[in-house]
Amino acid sequence: MFGSQALNFVDMYPVVARSTGVTRFTSGMWDCKTLYSTEAFQDLADTNNYVIKGLRNESIRFEDGAGGHLMTMQNIGNLLLGKRARFNTSTEDRYQFYRLDGTTIFLSLDGTMSTPVMTLDGNFVPAVANTRLVGTAAKPFSGGNTQTAYNITSDRNYKTDFGEIPDAVLDAWELVQYSQYKLRDAVALKGEGARLHVGVVAQQVKEAFESVGVDPFAYGVLCYDEWSGQEEVIDDGVITQQKVEAGKRYSVRYEEAYAIESALLRRTHTRFEQRLSSLEEKSK
Repeated sequence: MFGSQALNFVDMYPVVARSTGVTRFTSGMWDCKTLYSTEAFQDLADTNNYVIKGLRNESIRFEDGAGGHLMTMQNIGNLLLGKRARFNTSTEDRYQFYRLDGTTIFLSLDGTMSTPVMTLDGNFVPAVANTRLVGTAAKPFSGGNTQTAYNITSDRNYKTDFGEIPDAVLDAWELVQYSQYKLRDAVALKGEGARLHVGVVAQQVKEAFESVGVDPFAYGVLCYDEWSGQEEVIDDGVITQQKVEAGKRYSVRYEEAYAIESALLRRTHTRFEQRLSSLEEKSK
């Protein structure tokens, strides 16, 4: 235990671990259960923190009593939590982050590289509103489950440039055909067992808008993304980044597509009512 005397330098290496005047371990183990300090580090430049770093810029690794890997702080800046960090009686590879009170689980990570699971006991909130995505064009989620539908911002105070949907847009949408299809990745995985889906084809939406002289990308119903390729990254035998081929993809925002479809149905119904009224007037 350190006394109250302020020290500029604390040599915690035993003499038996020295090598020809160089203060470093060459063999053996330093078994220190608790490090006590009152004023021992007050003369260091950063008095609010203890600095731990490897000699010669190595990585720093923490292990359990059985030699199991718990955490590594790599000299390239990565923080790795791995092989096993168990809490309570769990037998899974699980990493849990707790609130400061030590009782409520804030975030739990478990599963494997191919089937990871993240459990969040709280809200998932971005740092800045309306700037971040869930998934990307290159790496979209396969689906999801919610108890209720999402709330979409529709407040008048957040909108501008109001106007009726032009007839040209409705004319274009009238050319879009609904169809059934199977997804190629599902066919590759399930073969004939892949399920059928119904919807529209993004390229056909693009062609329909262009055929009536409307820029398809002037409206949010149609999207197009391109992305660069990424090489596979392997760190200590573990794949930390999957290989991604460069590519491009069209997509459709179906909630806007259905809004246009509804507007088209209204126009069709209105025109039908007008024609019917005109015929009734002529028959009188």
